[in-house]
Parts: sequence; C-alpha cells; structure tokens
Amino acid sequence: YNSVIKFFDSQKEADWGNDSAFRSIKRSMQGLLTSPQGGSVYSTLSQLGFETQRDGTVSLNSSVLNSALTDDYEAVIALFAGNGTSEGISSKFADYLDRMTDSNDGIYAIRKEGTDSNIRRIDLRITSLESRLEQKESTLRQQFTAMEQLVSGLNAQGGYLMQQLSSMPSLGGQ
Repeated sequence: YNSVIKFFDSQKEADWGNDSAFRSIKRSMQGLLTSPQGGSVYSTLSQLGFETQRDGTVSLNSSVLNSALTDDYEAVIALFAGNGTSEGISSKFADYLDRMTDSNDGIYAIRKEGTDSNIRRIDLRITSLESRLEQKESTLRQQFTAMEQLVSGLNAQGGYLMQQLSSMPSLGGQ
C-alpha cells in the first residue's frame, strides 16, 4: 500500500500525474483503507493499529496489532480475509486494483484508447490541412507564374517604348 501511495506522489510532476482518474485511484484506495468493513468484531484497520500518516502512507502500531491478535485472532483474520458472508479488506484491495489495472477495461486501457482516438483525429486533421496547404501552394504558384509573365510582358513593352522614344527626334529641338 505504501509503495503505491509513494508512486502516486512521485508522479505529481508528470502530465498524467494530475489526471483526475489517476488521482481517484489513490482516493479510492485510501477510502478502502479507512472505510468500516462488516462481518468482524474489528471493522477498521485503525482498530488493529494501522495509522494513516500525513503523507498518506500507513504505519503500524505493533503493540495494538499484537493485542488484537491475542484477544481475537479469528476476528483479525476475518477483517483481512473475510468470513464467508462478507469480503475481507485484502480481497477488496486486490479486486479494485485488478479492475484498475485490467489490460482491457483498466484505467490505462481506457486512457490509451482515448489517446489513440485523439491521435487518429489529429492525424486526419493534419492530412486535411496538408491537402489544403498543397492546394493553396498550387494556386499561389499559378498566380505567381501569371504575375511573372505579366511583369515580363510589361518590361518588354517598356523596353520597346523606351527604344521608340529614344529614336524619335526631341521635341522643341531640331
């Protein structure tokens, strides 16, 4: 449990470390740890000496646990393993983590599917934009070629006119 909580805390700087689904797993685990369980004399782990620390990890007061084991060993086992009518806390943790890490339905699989879908959508958008840019480039090249031809024609006409003007006798002179 402590390793998982420390892993969550170490991921705060990562982009996905602030993901709401990622954080909800941590909250759910903490909820499982502190929520009362039925079917046993002991209903919470705190009654067995498990104490939540400021950083979210759990420490164990071994004297409280030893006392609980001495007083009612079967009740302690029932809290962890269940008693036939209710599920134990260890089974609840295992089931929850199995659901969250399932390769088909777990959080990673769901996020990966969503991310893959976004990537496909973005790729289609890029392809569409590239096509539009290629069309725009073709249009601009055609316009530039037409302008170059026009400027060349105007330069030729200007050259011809300058030649004609230079061959004409000057006005007011001879």
